[in-house]
Amino acid sequence: MNRLDPFSVSTHVYKTVEGHPIQIDVLVPKSTLEKKRSIPYGDNTRIPVILRYHGGWLFGGQRDYPNWLAQWVCDLAVKHDAILVSADYRLLPEATCEEALDDIMDAYIWLSTGLTDALKSTYKDSPVIAPDLDRILVGGESAGGYCALQAGLTFFDQSSNPTSTQPIPKPRVIYAEFPYVSLRTPHWTQSYPKQIWNQPQLPLTLVTSLFTSISHSTTLNNGKRPIVSNIPMVSPTGQFTERAIISTAAEQHGRTLDFFGPERDPAPGKRRVFPEDRIEDGRILPPTMFLHGINDSIAPVEGMDSFVEWVRKYKAVAGMKEGREEREVMRYYRVPGEHFVATDMKLDGSEPEWLKEAVKFLEANWLGARNAAL
Repeated sequence: MNRLDPFSVSTHVYKTVEGHPIQIDVLVPKSTLEKKRSIPYGDNTRIPVILRYHGGWLFGGQRDYPNWLAQWVCDLAVKHDAILVSADYRLLPEATCEEALDDIMDAYIWLSTGLTDALKSTYKDSPVIAPDLDRILVGGESAGGYCALQAGLTFFDQSSNPTSTQPIPKPRVIYAEFPYVSLRTPHWTQSYPKQIWNQPQLPLTLVTSLFTSISHSTTLNNGKRPIVSNIPMVSPTGQFTERAIISTAAEQHGRTLDFFGPERDPAPGKRRVFPEDRIEDGRILPPTMFLHGINDSIAPVEGMDSFVEWVRKYKAVAGMKEGREEREVMRYYRVPGEHFVATDMKLDGSEPEWLKEAVKFLEANWLGARNAAL
């Protein structure tokens, strides 16, 4: 069964860049729609929100590719009658990382500026479907975990860099599955043989040819770089697409950061490409759950270990500086498995104890004590 089958899905444009629409999907559990249709209009029927960012090295991926969206996240949405939102964003190297971050932030802002209207236009016969923007869970897998952390660092504490004249709701909690972090370590910056997923050692020419192609397209388009925001990374038969193979080659040859482009402002307090820098500059995360497989060949667990230690060093999760126990505000589940370690796990009683515990942590911070307890 497709893991999106339990949802009613609508697609919307949350921004347009040079005529290119960037899309976002809104998934409402069908069971929730049936419940709400029986509730008189005017009742307190606001329902919580999950914003999920997709993975793909930041170089590819799709908001609407179901197999990378964790089954347990889908189950969590159905369990709590939550709206699940999944966003595309501009992809590297056609875009810079800064431009991708613009979209990542705009997708989050759209929750408060566009989600309510999107629901009203889609469910005209269900006027009581409305988001509870005081209960937002943000997460993602792989590069999507990077996106979720960046959104958390931006919007949880908005005092030092307000992005809008109107208050933007804070995320209550983050989940980051095998996230894209510690990108300046040798694994990502040095060329040496790396066994990544099931791929052989690939030639560097795959990477350089992509840059040549983009440069040629830019020249033909009067200096404007092409814009892409939705590219498959896995074929219908489960094989890596050309885009995923190029991404793998870049990682093997230590060229991943070449795709990122320059930071707009590398000054402390302004820099934002690397979450580690933002943490050093004083940004903090909401309560956060990290999950990583110790056998991860795409994003080695040692990078996650280093990032968690960095978070601890700077007490960079809300409550740490005030003396709260780490376990109250942060969880790190370092478990056996490859990339996508928990993607197919269901919340049906068969899940491992660590996932049950992780979900309880998310529920308690996302929904409040009345809905779940540690």
